[in-house]
Amino acid sequence: MATRRSPGEVDGYLVQGIDALDCGVTLTQSLIGDVRPMTISDLIGAMNPAWDEELSPAEQDVRFADAVTRAEGVIERAISTAAARARAHELVREAMERADDPRLIELDRKMPWHEPVVKGAPEALYVIYPKSDGWGLQAVPVELGAFGNRRDLPEAWAGLNGADLAAVTGVADAIFCHGKRFMAAAESREGVLALARLALDGSSA
Repeated sequence: MATRRSPGEVDGYLVQGIDALDCGVTLTQSLIGDVRPMTISDLIGAMNPAWDEELSPAEQDVRFADAVTRAEGVIERAISTAAARARAHELVREAMERADDPRLIELDRKMPWHEPVVKGAPEALYVIYPKSDGWGLQAVPVELGAFGNRRDLPEAWAGLNGADLAAVTGVADAIFCHGKRFMAAAESREGVLALARLALDGSSA
């Protein structure tokens, strides 16, 4: 199925942020002392000479060419990432439509799912998907960028691994549950489905 990428995605994700900083608009505020994120503008600006650094015209040209190459790479990756995200979102929406239980979305590959699920599946509580080392189970956050979940995984699972998690859940191939109760894993699809059903039923085993 053909997918369409929003024409404003790269603009909002990359271009407008750079333009805002260039125009003196503050986009972020530090929550931890003087700690602040390094922006694309900072990265490219770091190619400029320091105040006490003297470069020859030839050295300046080399520095400028390096900055251009870095900027081109960032733009190319931003476009590629946006296109890949659009493809993933279409597959996630298809998974949402075919879900037998709207509270549980099953993906056939690991892919970016948060935006379409949070925005388009108000009943969804968990998402499961295959990983390189088994299957993952993740709780749907209450909103994009939030750490709170629509429903945490059971408290009795928090921080358990291997045999300890298997004993509590009764799922023999359970691998682990994160201490913050937003993610768990099992070796098989059947195992992760069993964990998901327990979580949906509100029981630990």
